[in-house]
Amino acid sequence: AEQVEHAISDAFVDRMDALLGRPTEDPHGDPIPDNVGGVVVPSSQPLSTVLPGQQVIVQRVSDENPDLLRYLASLGLIPGALIQVEAVASYGGVYTLRVGAQTHAVGDAVTQAVLVRPATTEPVSER
Repeated sequence: AEQVEHAISDAFVDRMDALLGRPTEDPHGDPIPDNVGGVVVPSSQPLSTVLPGQQVIVQRVSDENPDLLRYLASLGLIPGALIQVEAVASYGGVYTLRVGAQTHAVGDAVTQAVLVRPATTEPVSER
């Protein structure tokens, strides 16, 4: 995208943006700048800071490691997903999460790569 942006017109970019519904975030939850370069970064915190019993919604996931990104997707840990933190092990930091009907035990690499926000009612979107 960064290479293409210098080879296309502003009108083309605006038409593409409109066609896509003027998204404000990419598929991993990272903010997309508006047409004047402004970026809104929603408040979020690492999953590792969430206490047992809390419900949160995935806001962003790290896309730095493709293998980890695929693993997160296989667990349903994608932007918009509702997570219930069931338990946190006293030692080792293993989190037990409910994602939909599934329960998963995950470690530090996962809880640091997933940024969440408090759940109010339902997931923002199903992707």
